[in-house]
Amino acid sequence: MATNFPTTLDDSTTIPVEIASTVLATNHVAAHQNIQDAIEAVEAKVGVNSSAVTTSHDYKLSEILTTDKAVGKSATQALTNKTLTSPVITSPVLTVGSDATGDLYYRNAGGLFTRLPIGSATHILNVSSGIPAWRAETALVDASTTVKGVVEAGTAAEVTAGTATGATGAVLAVTPDALASSTPVFNGSGLTGIVRSKLYITHTDVSPAGDTVENDLLTTSIPANTLSTNNGIKGRLYYDTLQNGSAGTCTIRFKYGATTMVSNAITVVTSGGAFGYIDFYIIGAGTTSAQEGIMEIKSITANATAYATNQNQLTFINTGTAAQDSTGVLDLKITVQFSANGGTIVMKNAIVEKIY
Repeated sequence: MATNFPTTLDDSTTIPVEIASTVLATNHVAAHQNIQDAIEAVEAKVGVNSSAVTTSHDYKLSEILTTDKAVGKSATQALTNKTLTSPVITSPVLTVGSDATGDLYYRNAGGLFTRLPIGSATHILNVSSGIPAWRAETALVDASTTVKGVVEAGTAAEVTAGTATGATGAVLAVTPDALASSTPVFNGSGLTGIVRSKLYITHTDVSPAGDTVENDLLTTSIPANTLSTNNGIKGRLYYDTLQNGSAGTCTIRFKYGATTMVSNAITVVTSGGAFGYIDFYIIGAGTTSAQEGIMEIKSITANATAYATNQNQLTFINTGTAAQDSTGVLDLKITVQFSANGGTIVMKNAIVEKIY
């Protein structure tokens, strides 16, 4: 019978004994054979010197040299040059060298876990050669609000003068009391990069045809979303030489997109020429598709007898609404149309602005 080792341990029944049916000589030979098999199995398990058999003890313990011992689970031992791959630390205690309360740990240039001892009360954490380091703080005195530090409270005189820095170079801080007792002037002269609300401006004369067809006096595109829901547009147009060779009217219309918001027919003089201005406004009426408009026309002439009202200055004010989609680009126009041929009007200049 062969040995059971190393699968299981041999027991007393493995070695033959003398019984009535088997002579001792036969049992003796079998016993020697079993013992030999067991010895060979033990040798294979232990392994020869420098064994390459991965199941042998010699192979598995080959890293233990000289007086080294196997690592114990709860033993206090020092391990050197060991690399842990994906370690899981379940204990709240981790020590790296002479650890102390307040120490920091970081990855050094070689990728090793390194301890940075706690700094002193006068140190701040900095970076030196790519790794954390403590350095002495240079400003160890508390800042004063009036002498030095990060900021300096400005006096009323400094606020009025617009001084940028305090006496020792600190940034000037303006307190409510200093502002209240000062007399600063804010003229915006130092401001740059301001986005203005101008949409259109011209000083070029425009002379539309003086016939019975509607002609553009002013036209400009209003960018998408300019009006939004509650924003507005305002403009002023100056004109002169408004007259007609025969009695009649000049109809002035204020348009946004496809909608004529306001229309006014004014009587024109037959000689001398009237002059004046047109003010107009569009306000977003709560949504992007609702607008309210106002147009005011001021007309002045020295030829008072040409007007039925016998006045040389007339003002026309009208309001209107539109339902244009202001999220798209739409034209804003001022147009003129004479009731009889031979009329004239010249736009001298105009400006259109967005109201925020």
